[in-house]
Amino acid sequence: MYVKIPVGSTAENDQLNLEPGYLSIDIERKALRMFDGTTQGGFEVVGVPARTLPGNTTLIAGDHQLGYYGQVSPEDLIDGTTLNNMFAFGGIGVAQNPNAGWLQFAHEGKVLYVAKQAIRRSIPYQQLYNLNLIYGDREIQIGANRFKIRLLRGANSDPAQELSGYDVSSAAGSEWNKLMYRVSAGPFLDASTTFASEGISPGLWDTLSEAELGMHKDQSQGSYSWCQERRGAGSSNYIARGYFGVSYVGYDGAGQNQSYTGWRPVLELI
Repeated sequence: MYVKIPVGSTAENDQLNLEPGYLSIDIERKALRMFDGTTQGGFEVVGVPARTLPGNTTLIAGDHQLGYYGQVSPEDLIDGTTLNNMFAFGGIGVAQNPNAGWLQFAHEGKVLYVAKQAIRRSIPYQQLYNLNLIYGDREIQIGANRFKIRLLRGANSDPAQELSGYDVSSAAGSEWNKLMYRVSAGPFLDASTTFASEGISPGLWDTLSEAELGMHKDQSQGSYSWCQERRGAGSSNYIARGYFGVSYVGYDGAGQNQSYTGWRPVLELI
């Protein structure tokens, strides 16, 4: 069993007042804190160093509910080849972009590492489902850290409304929109690309192009990233994002394995 422990800066830990026996991690001091239910900020546990985050330890934008640590190299986390080789794909799909690296986010108090580009193409949703790579049901060990491995949530409900297009209402406020929009910057190949639902301008947290993110079919294979949600109740279609750019919302059949379908995994730190 794994218990979620808040992770944050010294200032953020100083604001916590948790129930007796609860712990938090101060990533600046690399220290573990324990709480008694009364003392704000708790007490630093002497002689017990906290683990450090893979990649970056300081947010460069936002906060721990919605924030960005920056890019992480494969050397500092894991490369695409090694991650692909952890799973029995049975020859289905094609590994790609092994050195693309990761985007490190904070979302709802969790630390997420999202593949910068799809690391496998021509992969059907059904195969990812068979390997428990959709919802975070599977856990993996990388170095000293353990992660849930899953897909991004590309819509705001599951099943999702049967809508397709750029920045459609069924995706407003989704995990994809909140994270991927904020690191994407133009120029965009499709003029219809818009971030209107998030009310932000391109390049808010980073200035990554569509080519760098592998988001458009004219530049990258595997640009249509599978997401978690079913499209419509009882449907055999599932939500995919990208293909025409970061704000495009589409879908495909669970067995579809054309070269445009891509696996863009999320590693959620436990």
